[in-house]
Amino acid sequence: SRLLQLMPYITISLEQYQGKASNNTIKRPQSNNWNATKPMVMTNNTNEIIEQWKFYLIYIASTIEVWNPIHSTLPQVMALRKQTEDNGKKINITRAEQLFKYIAPLLSCEKITIRQSAVLAFGCINSLSYKTLLEILLPYIRDVLDDVKKKYPVDPKTYYSPHRNSTNSPHAKKLERLRMELAHIFSLIADFITYDQCRNNDRIMDSVKTYIIEMIKFLSDSYVQFEWDHQMLRYYFCGFIERLYDNLVITITNLKTAHFMSFDTRYQLFKLFENWCGYGQLSKTTRDREARMMESVLTQVKDDREKGALTITMEEQRKALEMAALKAMSCLCKGEIIDPQTNASFDLNSLFFWIDSILSSHEEKFYIISKSSIKSLLIYNADQPKLLEIIIRKCYMGISNPNIAQGYFTAIVQIFYTIDDYPCKLNQMLTLTLYKISDPEISIRRNAIQLLKVLESRFLNVNWVEEYESAIGLSSLPVIYKNAQLAISARLVKLLPHLTCEMISEITYCVELISSIDDRSKYPYSDIRNMFDFLLPWVRSINLQIVNTKRYPILNSSDVMLTNLFYLTIKFGNDYYAEMEQIWSNLIDIEGNTQDIQNHQLFNENLNKNISIIIDFLLSIGVRKRNPSFVLYAKKIIVYISRTYACKNLIDILIENITPLTLIPEMGNNNNIINGKIPIFVADLDNGLMEMPKKPAFSKGQLAAVLFVDAAIEIGNILLPNLPILLHVIIVQLDHFITLICEQNRLLLLNLIQGILPKPVRTEKVNSMISLLIEKEGKRMWGYEDVSGKNRNIQSAKELEVFVEDLIEIFYTVDPNLRQTWGTLAIDWGTSCPVRHVACRSFQIFRTLMPMLNQKIMGNLFVRLSYTLGDVKEEIQGFAYEILITLNAMISSMSGEEILAFPQFFWACVAILYGPHEWEYLEGVIMLEKILNKISLNDSKISNILLINLPTRWKGQFTGLQGLLLKGLNSSLTEKYSLNLINKIALLEQDDFVDRSNGRVLFTILANLPKLLLINEDNIDVDRSLEIAASLAQLAEMKNYTTIAILMESYSKQRFRDFQDFLQKFINSIRETWFPTYELQTLQLLMGLLSNRNTNYRRMTLKVLKILLPYVNSRKQYSALEGIEEALVAPLLSLLRTELSNEALEVLD
Repeated sequence: SRLLQLMPYITISLEQYQGKASNNTIKRPQSNNWNATKPMVMTNNTNEIIEQWKFYLIYIASTIEVWNPIHSTLPQVMALRKQTEDNGKKINITRAEQLFKYIAPLLSCEKITIRQSAVLAFGCINSLSYKTLLEILLPYIRDVLDDVKKKYPVDPKTYYSPHRNSTNSPHAKKLERLRMELAHIFSLIADFITYDQCRNNDRIMDSVKTYIIEMIKFLSDSYVQFEWDHQMLRYYFCGFIERLYDNLVITITNLKTAHFMSFDTRYQLFKLFENWCGYGQLSKTTRDREARMMESVLTQVKDDREKGALTITMEEQRKALEMAALKAMSCLCKGEIIDPQTNASFDLNSLFFWIDSILSSHEEKFYIISKSSIKSLLIYNADQPKLLEIIIRKCYMGISNPNIAQGYFTAIVQIFYTIDDYPCKLNQMLTLTLYKISDPEISIRRNAIQLLKVLESRFLNVNWVEEYESAIGLSSLPVIYKNAQLAISARLVKLLPHLTCEMISEITYCVELISSIDDRSKYPYSDIRNMFDFLLPWVRSINLQIVNTKRYPILNSSDVMLTNLFYLTIKFGNDYYAEMEQIWSNLIDIEGNTQDIQNHQLFNENLNKNISIIIDFLLSIGVRKRNPSFVLYAKKIIVYISRTYACKNLIDILIENITPLTLIPEMGNNNNIINGKIPIFVADLDNGLMEMPKKPAFSKGQLAAVLFVDAAIEIGNILLPNLPILLHVIIVQLDHFITLICEQNRLLLLNLIQGILPKPVRTEKVNSMISLLIEKEGKRMWGYEDVSGKNRNIQSAKELEVFVEDLIEIFYTVDPNLRQTWGTLAIDWGTSCPVRHVACRSFQIFRTLMPMLNQKIMGNLFVRLSYTLGDVKEEIQGFAYEILITLNAMISSMSGEEILAFPQFFWACVAILYGPHEWEYLEGVIMLEKILNKISLNDSKISNILLINLPTRWKGQFTGLQGLLLKGLNSSLTEKYSLNLINKIALLEQDDFVDRSNGRVLFTILANLPKLLLINEDNIDVDRSLEIAASLAQLAEMKNYTTIAILMESYSKQRFRDFQDFLQKFINSIRETWFPTYELQTLQLLMGLLSNRNTNYRRMTLKVLKILLPYVNSRKQYSALEGIEEALVAPLLSLLRTELSNEALEVLD
């Protein structure tokens, strides 16, 4: 045959090329013996002969299996007959196996034309010959693999440099040629994997798999990576893997693919090719390596023309490898990105960076590869929703790089257009579609409308999208296609109201995604505004719900939506203030205006519900976050809503949140509210709020008041009915220790004055107040302090009084009744607010305003007093003292008739006298004296009114005032006031209010005795003492104690020689009259007087005791005395360390 005739010339050509006998091929055991008969003369047309031989070889290789004798008779022309052999026999080459064995050794020959002819012949074989060829090539594959294992062992530490240097030997060069041509052949016949006879042959497939793994190791070697000689090997290997894997995934299912190419192998191949493709995270490294390799080769060439030609060739090879690597990587995307067996995963960041970089190129062929990669990832990972989500997010990158966004979006559209049931989240797809519908690029808009039609058919069960197809896909005017976008969004809202929460979450996330661009010069103002536009219909459809559970840790749909909208306000409230106002205004809008609602009551209830939920959300967030910057954004929302018809409802609900109880600071928990795994996006407010160094604890009442600050400028007149509570909450916080609260309340007062009082009616007083408030910027209005038992007079209370009076005067023209309404509110806050400082300030405001009283006010005040009197804690004592001061002020302002209208005042003062604290006792005595100055207990009507109104829960029997007042004599602080009151009630005819016992006269005289004995002292008012003695004489006469009456009358007329004479006679008289019945009580009273720190008072008491004690000598009284001896003697013992020690000793003796 022709092929047979040309073979000797091929053999001679090989020998001449090498210049010696055939050592240039790797021979297998069978020799081809084609050189047995050589032509005597070699033709000069060698290249033409080789070319002709190549075509014959390709033809025979591609058809020999078709005419195999097994199937049919082989024509004579197709039989390769060997002319002669040593034994003289003739051999017919009638089978592919014979042909392949003779061609295979040529794969490592040096002459490239012959080598490539053999490769092309193998590449053109019929599919029926694949198994035969692969079996023939197995020994050659083993040679290559053994070489790799020898030079590149598994353990990198055993690498040995001489192995690498041995690549310059003839044998090593032959192996390198064989390695490259094997890869070339595999790239040409990679579709063998589609045939069962090959794929099911374990011997073949194991060799192929091992070949791939060893080639990965070989080509990954850092030394090999820098060798340009392996450039074509890389190219062929990429082609082999691309075609092999592509045919593999076409032929068998995903599950079985891993049997032939494991996930780990596929990932290693992907990373290997990434080193060559020139795109992705390794692009700079790849370009540097290529430049160094090319420079290294070019430095070996001296001729400039040859260098130029070589440069062109190398550049072509570089681009060829680049394309082959990209195509192979794209093909490898046709599989799972997460190994179901080991959960190993592709590096998604690196993967999408690679795709992004390809999309960023401006060459169409690369753009096609990237889209193919995206589609492959989606097709083969439909069960990975995270992947689709990432790709959807990439569609929003149009500002930074339009090509990237367009590439991803186009791929998504094609996937959904071709795969009817591709899994997705409808809210994500609708948001993406609505966003792309208004894209300036008409091709993207057309894709978007096609995607929407797919979603319409699959999810919506409607047929109206085509109505907008012309406006979106044909018009280039934004006014047309944007209007269509809004119309579609509005119709989707009505169609999918249950999807509102999910849509708002997705739109919020995408707005945040778009705004995250770093290049401020490309900041997507129009894109964000566009998203706010189609967000608006969804906001209008929000149905806020009150959940009957504690807010923490439940996260309901209302919380999710409000959190996301509030986050948008934080991030975009300044740049998009008009859009934000529209959003919040529409949030409380209920299907139009009030005129459209027939049932106004229902309308109002729904309106209040929405606003209540919004306000509760804002206050809860403020309390939980404890971030002062929150206030700025929350106030914006209040301003937005205050500009709607719901302004009055807003004010009422905010005012409802300003109560004594809501002023209690809450130690909020800043943890994000969660309810399991939230399937939708919930914005993290901490990312938007500015981080503050301090996190003060706020209360809802404080924040509710603060939210009025900016709105008050515009709605001052509407706030007028709520002026009392606003003024009150402001005043009690103008000294707050949290600077923000103090400052915001100052601003609120300033805005109220300017908003309620227009300039034409402002007096000089108003202007002075405004100036004062401006001057106090950043400062407290007065010191933060409270009354206590040790500090009962504070300067701030006086400053507050003046300030409140000025406010009453300022607002009198607009609210003449302010003093009464505010005063009533103040006493209510004072008696009910758990925040002690606020309660104390409330009492101070009440005392300034002093409104008309009622039973409710008094009842609350007395109940509060009953819980605080006698408390051992200093702060509680201060609060009790505020109540006492308030009672005192009220009594001072009341007439006798008013006091009788509130008999509780009298009994409250009596109850105070039972307390353990002398400053409480003092206030009680002073108030009681004021009451008795205004009413007469001698009037039976008055006394009956008081006795009838004795509190039903009074402990024990009321025995009169005198016993309680005698306690006051034991203190120098209260002695004066107590004694005055004892003398004031001394002549009352009824014993009920003084002392019902027979000792009334005795104890009244004993209470005055020390003072009477001091008549000769310089600082004593003699006339007053004589007047008291006369009254005591009158009392004794009234009670039929004649002896005592004569004695006291004699004192009043100064008929005694000296006080010693008077005292002796007085002791004798009381001994005869009241002893021994009141002997012990007398001693207890006198011993108690020794606690009075007045020295002269103590001295006179000791003189009385010195004379009196000898008469206490009966066995009965001594036994009684013995039982309480320690308590009686203790005052005497305490005097032993004073200047009265001698007198005390005399008494003790």
